[in-house]
Amino acid sequence: MNIATIMGKIKNVPKITKNEEGKEEVTISVEVERSFKNIDGKYDKDIIECRIKEPEENFKEEYPKGQSVALQGKLDVDKKAFGENQIDNLFVDVKKIAPLAKNKNEASVNILGYLTINPELRKTENGKSVTNIVIATTKENKNDETTYIRSTIWNNRAESTS
Repeated sequence: MNIATIMGKIKNVPKITKNEEGKEEVTISVEVERSFKNIDGKYDKDIIECRIKEPEENFKEEYPKGQSVALQGKLDVDKKAFGENQIDNLFVDVKKIAPLAKNKNEASVNILGYLTINPELRKTENGKSVTNIVIATTKENKNDETTYIRSTIWNNRAESTS
């Protein structure tokens, strides 16, 4: 299986079901715009089916239809229906999901990874809240290279992060 990172919009109301083990799963379709134009000079869009095992309690409220999201997970392909050379049911088993900016005026950078230190809330001399975090992201290739991203978070976001 290959790791995929996808950014797009949720195209359907998230569907919550129970799997064979009785645990909840969410199925969503994510519309992804291609980064290149087709022969007609337009950007095509693909629909990718995604499965989230054991979602958060408020998943439907946090990730409604139309929400822009970043997803990371393992690509899986069901080749049974048409043989080994054709693909049927391409989907992503999602390991991480994060909402993207909700309006055009809001800047958004989404980094999917793991916190390497616990965020500690501090106050500046002026009384502003601040915390530092380090996020580790791993490029899953033969070397499993890890990149550490340092970030400083201010004010209300610093308080909620810590």
